[in-house]
Parts: sequence; structure tokens; C-alpha cells
Amino acid sequence: MRRFGIHTASIILLSIIIFPNNVCAYINPGVGSSVFQIIIALLVTGLFVIKQFFNKIKIFFTNLFSKRRK
Repeated sequence: MRRFGIHTASIILLSIIIFPNNVCAYINPGVGSSVFQIIIALLVTGLFVIKQFFNKIKIFFTNLFSKRRK
């Protein structure tokens, strides 16, 4: 089975850009607020993950230096 390479992906992307199809689509007003909520949720989750990561680093160094004093 042949792998999907970068050249194949670039050819597909260029063909989509060069030969676009007209699409008649309707986006209801609720979609904008849903996208906004998803973006905010991703940002808050990212900040939480970063906070937890730095807390683990802080605890590691606190334990490392507190044991040396004893």
C-alpha cells in the first residue's frame, strides 16, 4: 500500500485552491457563539495545563532544595 506523501498532499491542496467549487451553505447564528465557546474553552484548558506543568516543576525544585537543608 502506498503512503500518502507531502507531494500528494500539496497537489491536492493546490487543486482545491486553483479549482474551487461554489458552495451554497447557510451558517446559522448559533454557530458563531459555539465556535467562540470552543475557542475560550481551549484557551482556558491550555492555561490550566501550563499551570499544572509549572506547579510540578516548582514542587520538584522545592523538594530538591528542602532535602539538602535537613
